[in-house]
Amino acid sequence: MLWTALHFPQLALEALLPLSARREPWAASDGAQIVTCNAAAVARGVRPRMKLSAACAVAPQLRHRVRDAACEARALEELALWALQFTSSVSLQPPNGLLLEIEGSLKLLGGIKPIFAAIRDGCARM
Repeated sequence: MLWTALHFPQLALEALLPLSARREPWAASDGAQIVTCNAAAVARGVRPRMKLSAACAVAPQLRHRVRDAACEARALEELALWALQFTSSVSLQPPNGLLLEIEGSLKLLGGIKPIFAAIRDGCARM
């Protein structure tokens, strides 16, 4: 069997925000600590595992939300449904990952390089 893993490190944040808001500095927290943040927040000095109070001090314009486990689970399930175009064997790896068994799809989809390219392109569009 040949598996590939997809990791979505910003899923906690991306599941909460509309695309239009992603240019502003945003972070998702577990209450007291930053779980993940977008590139705009990183550019202002915010980092994962930073205390929320410190993040707000270094980036006063930072917007944040408490992570929503149910929302993240729904987003991961939607990603799994999307991944079914590459294989019928998709395994959820909560909180932010998927495993895809792709060996059976190699001939059908033209080999590993086209599969990886299609996955990268699809993830970038989403």
